[in-house]
Amino acid sequence: MYFAALADHQELCSFLNSCKSSFDFRFVIETHTTIIKHGYGTYPSIVASLISAYKNCDKLSLAYRLLDQVFCWDFDLVTFNMIIENFMKLGEYGIAKKVFSKMQAHDVVSWNSMIGGYIRNARFEEAILFFQKMLSSNVEPDKFTFASIITW
Repeated sequence: MYFAALADHQELCSFLNSCKSSFDFRFVIETHTTIIKHGYGTYPSIVASLISAYKNCDKLSLAYRLLDQVFCWDFDLVTFNMIIENFMKLGEYGIAKKVFSKMQAHDVVSWNSMIGGYIRNARFEEAILFFQKMLSSNVEPDKFTFASIITW
C-alpha cells in the first residue's frame, strides 16, 4: 500500500484528508489500521480526520465510537483544543461542539477555536452565541477573540 512511503503523521493526515471524499469505507478501514500500526492512533489531527472520514462514508456509529474513545484517553486541555480546531477546519462544527461540551474545562483557546471555527464556516449566529457564553463563563476574551468577531 502507499502508506509505506509516508514519513510522518502529518503526511498521513494530509493523505487521509485528500482521500476521504472518495467515500470508500474499505479504504478508511485500511487507513485506520495503518495509522494504528504506525502508532499515530491518538494524534489529534489524525483522529479528527478519521472521524470525519467515517462520517463521510455514512458510518456514523463508527465515527461516534471513535469520538467516544477520545474521552477515555488521557488528553490534556491543549490536545482537546487541537481536536476542536481540527474539526472546525474540516467543517465538522457539530462534532467540535460535542467535544467542547464534554470537556472538563475550557480556556480562552477553547472558546476562540469554537468562535473562529463557526465564523470560518459561515455560522455567524453560533459564533455570537458562543461569544456570549464565553463572556458569561467569566473567561476573558483576548485579541484573537475580538479579531474573529470583528472580521465577521
